[in-house]
Amino acid sequence: VTLVQGALNVLDEDPEGFFLAIEGGAIDWASHNQDANRLIQEEVDFIAAIEAVMHWVETHSHWGESLLIITSDHETGLLWGPGSDKLPFTPLVDQGPGRLPQLVFNAKGHTNSLVRVYARGAGSEGLVRFVIGDDPVRGAYVDNTGVANVLRYAVAGPAPALPAPATPEP
Repeated sequence: VTLVQGALNVLDEDPEGFFLAIEGGAIDWASHNQDANRLIQEEVDFIAAIEAVMHWVETHSHWGESLLIITSDHETGLLWGPGSDKLPFTPLVDQGPGRLPQLVFNAKGHTNSLVRVYARGAGSEGLVRFVIGDDPVRGAYVDNTGVANVLRYAVAGPAPALPAPATPEP
Protein backbone atom coordinates (compact mmCIF):
# COMPACT_ATOMS: atom_id res chain seq x y z
CA VAL A 1 0.00 0.00 0.00
CA THR A 2 2.87 2.38 0.80
CA LEU A 3 4.32 1.94 -2.69
CA VAL A 4 0.93 2.55 -4.30
CA GLN A 5 0.39 5.71 -2.27
CA GLY A 6 3.92 6.91 -3.12
CA ALA A 7 3.41 6.26 -6.83
CA LEU A 8 0.09 8.13 -6.81
CA ASN A 9 1.70 11.04 -4.97
CA VAL A 10 4.51 11.36 -7.54
CA LEU A 11 2.44 10.68 -10.67
CA ASP A 12 -0.25 13.12 -9.54
CA GLU A 13 2.17 15.95 -10.37
CA ASP A 14 1.69 15.43 -14.13
CA PRO A 15 -1.02 17.86 -15.33
CA GLU A 16 -1.76 15.63 -18.34
CA GLY A 17 -2.71 12.68 -16.15
CA PHE A 18 -1.01 9.34 -15.73
CA PHE A 19 -1.22 5.57 -16.07
CA LEU A 20 -0.34 3.30 -13.17
CA ALA A 21 -0.18 -0.50 -13.34
CA ILE A 22 -0.03 -2.36 -10.04
CA GLU A 23 0.79 -6.04 -9.93
CA GLY A 24 0.14 -8.51 -7.16
CA GLY A 25 2.86 -10.81 -8.53
CA ALA A 26 3.34 -12.77 -5.32
CA ILE A 27 -0.21 -14.08 -5.74
CA ASP A 28 1.09 -16.06 -8.72
CA TRP A 29 4.16 -17.32 -6.80
CA ALA A 30 2.02 -18.43 -3.86
CA SER A 31 -0.27 -20.34 -6.22
CA HIS A 32 2.68 -22.01 -7.97
CA ASN A 33 3.93 -23.07 -4.52
CA GLN A 34 0.41 -24.12 -3.47
CA ASP A 35 0.84 -22.00 -0.35
CA ALA A 36 -2.70 -21.05 0.73
CA ASN A 37 -1.53 -18.94 3.70
CA ARG A 38 0.72 -16.78 1.51
CA LEU A 39 -1.93 -16.60 -1.22
CA ILE A 40 -4.51 -15.19 1.17
CA GLN A 41 -1.98 -12.73 2.63
CA GLU A 42 -1.12 -11.48 -0.86
CA GLU A 43 -4.79 -11.18 -1.81
CA VAL A 44 -5.46 -9.12 1.33
CA ASP A 45 -2.51 -6.84 0.47
CA PHE A 46 -3.75 -6.48 -3.13
CA ILE A 47 -7.23 -5.53 -1.94
CA ALA A 48 -5.65 -2.88 0.33
CA ALA A 49 -3.79 -1.50 -2.72
CA ILE A 50 -7.07 -1.32 -4.68
CA GLU A 51 -8.73 0.48 -1.77
CA ALA A 52 -5.85 2.99 -1.70
CA VAL A 53 -6.38 3.72 -5.41
CA MET A 54 -10.13 4.12 -4.92
CA HIS A 55 -9.55 6.47 -1.98
CA TRP A 56 -7.12 8.52 -4.09
CA VAL A 57 -9.64 8.82 -6.95
CA GLU A 58 -12.39 9.90 -4.56
CA THR A 59 -10.10 12.39 -2.79
CA HIS A 60 -7.96 13.84 -5.61
CA SER A 61 -9.92 13.11 -8.78
CA HIS A 62 -13.34 11.66 -9.65
CA TRP A 63 -14.71 8.63 -11.48
CA GLY A 64 -15.70 10.79 -14.45
CA GLU A 65 -12.02 11.25 -15.35
CA SER A 66 -10.38 8.17 -13.79
CA LEU A 67 -10.51 4.54 -14.87
CA LEU A 68 -9.74 1.56 -12.65
CA ILE A 69 -9.46 -1.92 -14.17
CA ILE A 70 -8.69 -4.97 -12.03
CA THR A 71 -7.84 -8.26 -13.67
CA SER A 72 -5.17 -10.91 -14.06
CA ASP A 73 -3.17 -12.14 -17.01
CA HIS A 74 -3.85 -15.78 -16.06
CA GLU A 75 -5.01 -18.15 -13.34
CA THR A 76 -2.58 -20.36 -11.44
CA GLY A 77 -3.30 -23.39 -9.29
CA LEU A 78 -6.85 -24.24 -10.35
CA LEU A 79 -8.01 -23.53 -6.81
CA TRP A 80 -11.36 -25.04 -5.83
CA GLY A 81 -12.94 -26.73 -2.83
CA PRO A 82 -12.37 -30.15 -1.31
CA GLY A 83 -13.16 -33.02 -3.67
CA SER A 84 -12.83 -30.79 -6.73
CA ASP A 85 -10.43 -33.31 -8.25
CA LYS A 86 -13.48 -35.57 -8.62
CA LEU A 87 -16.35 -33.07 -8.86
CA PRO A 88 -15.48 -29.93 -10.86
CA PHE A 89 -16.38 -26.47 -9.56
CA THR A 90 -16.74 -27.59 -5.92
CA PRO A 91 -16.71 -24.37 -3.86
CA LEU A 92 -14.21 -23.60 -1.13
CA VAL A 93 -15.52 -24.26 2.38
CA ASP A 94 -15.46 -21.32 4.79
CA GLN A 95 -14.27 -22.40 8.23
CA GLY A 96 -14.79 -19.06 9.95
CA PRO A 97 -12.56 -16.13 10.86
CA GLY A 98 -8.88 -16.86 11.39
CA ARG A 99 -9.05 -20.32 9.82
CA LEU A 100 -8.03 -21.31 6.32
CA PRO A 101 -10.91 -22.35 4.10
CA GLN A 102 -10.96 -25.94 2.93
CA LEU A 103 -9.43 -25.83 -0.53
CA VAL A 104 -7.52 -27.86 -3.08
CA PHE A 105 -4.91 -26.75 -5.61
CA ASN A 106 -5.59 -28.86 -8.69
CA ALA A 107 -2.57 -27.64 -10.69
CA LYS A 108 0.90 -26.23 -10.04
CA GLY A 109 1.06 -24.12 -13.16
CA HIS A 110 -0.94 -21.62 -15.15
CA THR A 111 -4.33 -22.76 -16.40
CA ASN A 112 -6.71 -21.64 -19.11
CA SER A 113 -9.40 -20.80 -16.56
CA LEU A 114 -11.18 -17.50 -17.03
CA VAL A 115 -10.17 -14.68 -14.70
CA ARG A 116 -12.41 -11.93 -13.40
CA VAL A 117 -12.36 -8.40 -14.84
CA TYR A 118 -13.67 -5.45 -12.86
CA ALA A 119 -13.83 -1.92 -14.20
CA ARG A 120 -15.05 1.37 -12.79
CA GLY A 121 -14.91 4.93 -14.02
CA ALA A 122 -14.44 6.81 -17.27
CA GLY A 123 -14.61 4.41 -20.21
CA SER A 124 -15.43 1.31 -18.18
CA GLU A 125 -18.72 0.92 -20.01
CA GLY A 126 -16.70 0.24 -23.18
CA LEU A 127 -15.63 -3.13 -21.80
CA VAL A 128 -18.98 -4.71 -22.71
CA ARG A 129 -18.19 -4.04 -26.37
CA PHE A 130 -15.39 -6.59 -26.15
CA VAL A 131 -17.38 -9.51 -24.77
CA ILE A 132 -16.51 -12.49 -26.96
CA GLY A 133 -18.44 -15.31 -25.28
CA ASP A 134 -20.47 -16.59 -22.37
CA ASP A 135 -19.14 -19.27 -20.02
CA PRO A 136 -21.79 -21.41 -18.26
CA VAL A 137 -19.98 -21.04 -14.90
CA ARG A 138 -18.34 -17.59 -15.05
CA GLY A 139 -20.64 -15.69 -17.40
CA ALA A 140 -19.70 -13.19 -20.11
CA TYR A 141 -16.00 -12.86 -20.82
CA VAL A 142 -13.58 -10.74 -22.82
CA ASP A 143 -10.23 -11.51 -24.38
CA ASN A 144 -7.23 -9.76 -22.78
CA THR A 145 -6.96 -7.63 -25.90
CA GLY A 146 -10.37 -6.16 -25.06
CA VAL A 147 -8.99 -4.87 -21.75
CA ALA A 148 -6.03 -3.38 -23.63
CA ASN A 149 -8.40 -1.71 -26.11
CA VAL A 150 -10.44 -0.12 -23.32
CA LEU A 151 -7.22 1.28 -21.85
CA ARG A 152 -6.11 2.53 -25.27
CA TYR A 153 -9.43 4.29 -25.85
CA ALA A 154 -9.33 5.77 -22.34
CA VAL A 155 -5.91 7.31 -23.02
CA ALA A 156 -6.67 8.44 -26.58
CA GLY A 157 -10.02 9.99 -25.68
CA PRO A 158 -13.46 9.29 -27.09
CA ALA A 159 -13.22 6.90 -30.00
CA PRO A 160 -16.10 6.83 -32.47
CA ALA A 161 -14.57 3.69 -34.03
CA LEU A 162 -15.25 1.38 -31.09
CA PRO A 163 -16.28 -2.02 -32.45
CA ALA A 164 -19.91 -3.02 -32.22
CA PRO A 165 -20.77 -5.20 -29.22
CA ALA A 166 -20.00 -8.83 -29.91
CA THR A 167 -22.80 -11.38 -29.97
CA PRO A 168 -21.94 -14.29 -27.66
CA GLU A 169 -22.17 -17.68 -29.27
CA PRO A 170 -25.12 -19.82 -28.10
